[in-house]
Amino acid sequence: MNLLYQKQKLLVFLLLIFSHVSCANTDCEIITKINTAINQGKPVAIIITDPSIKEDIQFSDAYGDWVHYWNDFITDTKNQYLHIKLIPSQLPGIFSKYKDFEKSISYVFLNKNSAFYYAGTIYEPQVFSYIQLQFAGKSIPKDIAPFKPEQTEIVLWKCK
Repeated sequence: MNLLYQKQKLLVFLLLIFSHVSCANTDCEIITKINTAINQGKPVAIIITDPSIKEDIQFSDAYGDWVHYWNDFITDTKNQYLHIKLIPSQLPGIFSKYKDFEKSISYVFLNKNSAFYYAGTIYEPQVFSYIQLQFAGKSIPKDIAPFKPEQTEIVLWKCK
């Protein structure tokens, strides 16, 4: 395991030991936003980014492609989805059960019935197409089906 990952795991462990079960106000605000959207039938798209992403990555062609596809997805779904940006250290305060953060950029897509996780930057716009079709209850064409993100279980903490 790399040192950053080990530090994140230790931080999560210490936060869980020394914190109460109830959520901080900012965590509860995010949890309430997510619950409200889901209860209104609105899917949620969460991008999880590590603030220590190396700047040289940000100037690569691949990074430009990724940003283009992500911005297109946000534009296409702005009124239909709730879009949230989180950092890895926020996850333990919001999710009681979630897929471990694996890359400098990861995604969680969820609605009332399902959740999907994608580790890493998305360079294939078909991943976004898959999510949009899935959450709209439409059939997935054969050329889009291979781009299905990993299905996962996400559980939010309860706020008082």
